[in-house]
Amino acid sequence: MVASNPSPGLADLMDLEFHLLRLEDGNEGAAAAARTVGESAGRDASPTEGNTPTARWAIASQWLQKLRRSGAPMPGARVEMGLRLAGLLLSLLGAFLGAAACAGALAYDGQEPINLWKFLGVFVLLQVLLLVLLLVALTTATLRGSAWLSLVQRGLRAFARSRLVDRLLGLAPNHEGRNPVQEWTADSQRLRARHALYHDAERWLLLRLAQRFGVYFNLGALLMFAGLVVFTDLAFGWSTTPAGLEGDHLAAICRGLGVPWEWSGLDLVPALEQVEATRWSRLEGAFADPETGPAAAAGWWPFLLMALLVWGLLPRLLAWIYARRRYRACLAQARLDHAGFARLWQLAAPQAGLQWAGPAPDEVAGPRLAKQGALPASVLGDAVDVAAANACVIVWGGWPVDDSEVLALLQRNGSWSAPSCTRAGGADENATRTALETLAAQTPPAVALLVEAAESPDKRLLRFLREMRAALRTETPILIALVEPVAGQREAVLPRHVELWQRYLAALNDPYLLVEALQG
Repeated sequence: MVASNPSPGLADLMDLEFHLLRLEDGNEGAAAAARTVGESAGRDASPTEGNTPTARWAIASQWLQKLRRSGAPMPGARVEMGLRLAGLLLSLLGAFLGAAACAGALAYDGQEPINLWKFLGVFVLLQVLLLVLLLVALTTATLRGSAWLSLVQRGLRAFARSRLVDRLLGLAPNHEGRNPVQEWTADSQRLRARHALYHDAERWLLLRLAQRFGVYFNLGALLMFAGLVVFTDLAFGWSTTPAGLEGDHLAAICRGLGVPWEWSGLDLVPALEQVEATRWSRLEGAFADPETGPAAAAGWWPFLLMALLVWGLLPRLLAWIYARRRYRACLAQARLDHAGFARLWQLAAPQAGLQWAGPAPDEVAGPRLAKQGALPASVLGDAVDVAAANACVIVWGGWPVDDSEVLALLQRNGSWSAPSCTRAGGADENATRTALETLAAQTPPAVALLVEAAESPDKRLLRFLREMRAALRTETPILIALVEPVAGQREAVLPRHVELWQRYLAALNDPYLLVEALQG
């Protein structure tokens, strides 16, 4: 079974998440397409394939193709077009600003020479400093937690939800009077949970756009510099504006900047004699060496042009290419194992004959599960088969239920296997603390938290779930299993209770947290 595209791109992932949300909302068209895809995929499935990223993307890719052919809204292409437009605007703006800044820095009236410190400071030394900061960020992983980058991300997400973006992209309301992108961003809490899955890709995208701006800024400056050299006379000089800097200091800086092209044999680095000759005295209005100064001042441009090329354009170009590759790699390595994707896998995997540890949806009792199916044990893990592993089962609250009954209930609904149950959320706070310590020590492959469906979730439970996530790996699936205990029997969980819990727990922004109803 091979997907039409070897790996997902930005448009594919945006379309996928858009329709996964529709699938969660009970869209019958999306559900029917998933079942059909599973049936067709099952005819070509290899017996060695299972619940792997490749198999999951194969199902998802074919599902999207079927939805596209049915005319379902696909906002991904629009968003990609918007990003291309943003990149083009950044390129034009960067080239214009680079050319304008260079023209300003090289303004020469024929009376006083161009200030070397101004040009070196703005176009070379400042860019070297930015390059060092970028390398430090990349090598120490501080890019991941950069405060300014997070601020930019929040600003861009707010801008992406504005009506101005709709007008720029030409998005018109559909026949139902709703805009596809507005429909996609309606549930902000669910989207924030999905955002955690692609957080790294978003950061590399922003870095790629920033480096693209830097590339075109330096291109504009280089073209302006070259044009001024060809069509005008340029003379450069320096003075002791930075306190304590002498000619030998400037000569040492020039030698350091010239190290990258020293191997080429190009003699472009000014010697100490040339540096001393171009010292400019503003009081006298003349060079330190009136005889050789004018000729030496005109000989600075090859070094400055090469410094701008090597320390300005080249690092930005390399950083742009690197960020672009990392961005694409982050998209291609999407795990597709979060709770939202579980529903698609539930519908498609049984028909495709792929790894399936739970009962088929039509074999499970209960009005809600007859529609959506029980949670298969293998649905959330890449290589974790919960049926063969020791999943951690926690019973929340003080309601009385025997461990054997809990384990039997879980096994009937999803083939979960666990040696015992842990209690938390009751009157004994020590038990709750012990449960968290046990999770941190054992790091189980999955956690099932049993709660009474009729009980409203509260802040105490949210705090426990946050602490539990901190004790687990980010990708560890957490199942919130809703049960209706009435007089020792298990009644059907009402759909409104499931929706209440899903809506309330969405505030956790946890893409690997799944709320499901268990039937007795």
